[in-house]
Formats: sequence, structure tokens, C-alpha cells
Amino acid sequence: MRSHQRIIEFTRDSVSAGDDIHAPHRIRRKVATNLDACMRTIASWLPQNISGGDATWLIKFGEIQLGIVSQQLESPKLLLDSQELPADCATIHAEYYVGRPRQSTIRNGQGSSE
Repeated sequence: MRSHQRIIEFTRDSVSAGDDIHAPHRIRRKVATNLDACMRTIASWLPQNISGGDATWLIKFGEIQLGIVSQQLESPKLLLDSQELPADCATIHAEYYVGRPRQSTIRNGQGSSE
């Protein structure tokens, strides 16, 4: 099976005042449309080894929560029912949290991307 790809704009929050020096944190890259593969690619773009080892990123397309990347998890956790990026997904943003986001912030299975 051939993997489909598309170009997205990826943005992320700063993690500290020193990180702001390199702001804005914005790149355009080609990613797989398969959500698991895309999330693994996004995880590789996020800062590694953040002090305290308690960093968590909520990965979003607009208000649609795609998944969670965390220093405490071996691999990204998918939150979307679909296995593919939404068809109109052109920008993905990573919200930074120290520790886990409040459970009320996370909405599992927000419906299909179709």
C-alpha cells in the first residue's frame, strides 16, 4: 500500500524564554496522511529532553485534537477516530503543557475527518 503525503505548516508553542529566541516556531514540511505516521514525524520535530522530563504536547488542527506527544509516552497517542489526517488539514499546531493537560482539555474520538 502506497503512503499518501501532503505539505503542512507546523507550528508549536515555546517551552521557555530561551526557546523564544528562535520564535516563531513554524515550518512547512511534507508528512504522511496516515495519522500514526504523521504524529511520529511531528514528535521528531518537537524539542527533546525538556528539563524536568514532564513535557506534553497536544497536537491540533484548528479545534480538532489529533493526538498527544509526551516525554512520558513511548509513542504518540492518537485522539481522532480516523486513521487519516482530515482532508482539509493544512496547519497543525502543538500546544505545550508541563505535565499532562487537564482531562477536561482532551476530547477523545471527536468524530471522523470526513
